[in-house]
Amino acid sequence: MQSNESLLKDYVGWLVHECCASYFKLHNLKHAICGVHILRELQALADSGDKQSCRKRCKTFNCFRLIKL
Repeated sequence: MQSNESLLKDYVGWLVHECCASYFKLHNLKHAICGVHILRELQALADSGDKQSCRKRCKTFNCFRLIKL
């Protein structure tokens, strides 16, 4: 395997991933972020003390019940 691009060059459709920047360089694909990774990032934001940003993002994803603020 040479690179992610060579692996996915003929693929069309959705790529679900953990939001690694290199995946977004694959412009021929539709992107979806893994739900578990979104929750981990939101929990890390809450744990960092930035409650206001966390609440705003939880509202966007409708996931208040899943994050310990």
